[in-house]
Amino acid sequence: MIENLTAAALTDLLHESTRLFLPGTTGEPLALRNRLEEHEDSLGHLSVLTNFVAGLNDFAHPVLTGAMESAGFFPASELPAYRQIIATYSGIGRQLAQFAPDITFVPTTIPDARGYVGCGLSAEFVRDALETSGRVVALANPALPRLINGDLIHRDEFSAIFNDEAAPLALASGGTDPDDIGDEIARNVVSLVDDGAAIQCGIGKVPSLFLKHLRSKKRLRVHSGIVTESIRGLVEADSIDREFPIVCATIAGSHAFYCWLDGREDFLLNPVRHTHSASILSRIEKFVAVNSALQVDLLGQVNSEGFGAKPISAPGGLPEFCRAGHQSSGGCSIIALPSTASRGKRSRIVSSLASTLPVTIARTDVDFVVTEYGIADLRAKTASERAAELVAIAHPDFRAALIEAAP
Repeated sequence: MIENLTAAALTDLLHESTRLFLPGTTGEPLALRNRLEEHEDSLGHLSVLTNFVAGLNDFAHPVLTGAMESAGFFPASELPAYRQIIATYSGIGRQLAQFAPDITFVPTTIPDARGYVGCGLSAEFVRDALETSGRVVALANPALPRLINGDLIHRDEFSAIFNDEAAPLALASGGTDPDDIGDEIARNVVSLVDDGAAIQCGIGKVPSLFLKHLRSKKRLRVHSGIVTESIRGLVEADSIDREFPIVCATIAGSHAFYCWLDGREDFLLNPVRHTHSASILSRIEKFVAVNSALQVDLLGQVNSEGFGAKPISAPGGLPEFCRAGHQSSGGCSIIALPSTASRGKRSRIVSSLASTLPVTIARTDVDFVVTEYGIADLRAKTASERAAELVAIAHPDFRAALIEAAP
């Protein structure tokens, strides 16, 4: 029988280890943060690998600020000893295996009568951790929803278990303020989606509005890296095909949403090795990938990582999902964004991406670009035809300059 840890023993385990994998998104082990807030000075022996995500997780974590060295996949310029590894989300499992952590802490549901736990809100790298980490501690939390068809793991597969009462990580609400631009973008995107499509979308205001306007559709399937509370409206509007589970690696929302999820059979948490797998995605017909970006140039190249020298995000799963949508039979890849940034002072449709900026998504993997001014259809277009399509959906204040710079 595995050991049930006390809070003191939880800390002792960390002090005995040298390499820690710190899960991110809603799989963040908040009990660890709460326990170590006053012990930052005792963590200088640690090397840490994390998949913390900018905008979801707080990088001012005692483990990250106190560690000898840390690395992850999203930018964290506030951490002087932190390295950002360039990789897509599906590549994190390989990096985790190479890192070979001594210890990993993962939130789980409490064991059922047979001793099985669920992954709660995130199954992203739990299986990878069990395969590669010297010890894996389950943080069993009664506040985490149990999904009937989730990835269940027997408690004996863990090295130890800790009874966790920390409130799960909740995703802050995007607010209820009117957003005419976001609504127009969302309506334009929805016009590209047919009944029976398989949907993937990211997080943020535009994706949330997209899901809201998608309620007019029927028999939809969902296969995504992350699913947020906006999905609830689609379920309650009977827009989801009941023959297919909602597949994702992570769920994020409010605590009320988590209570609504508990006991449901129509959500299926799978690891990233499944949700982001090229071989699995390639078999999904009518797969529509909808994602945001920071800039699109007149070739159709996409930058989703930063405006200047300082990165603000990372590729994440965008390259994998966009390529899958582009290659899917009956599907497509859609980039949706407002036409301007900086309160209208800067165009998001640009003549070319700056040489210092990364190309997150290749021009060959983008089918449609959508702003509040319309839809640019880039399929089967020459370079000059693509440029004309993109200029037409740019903000009118910037079109003349873009036309002058177009190929």
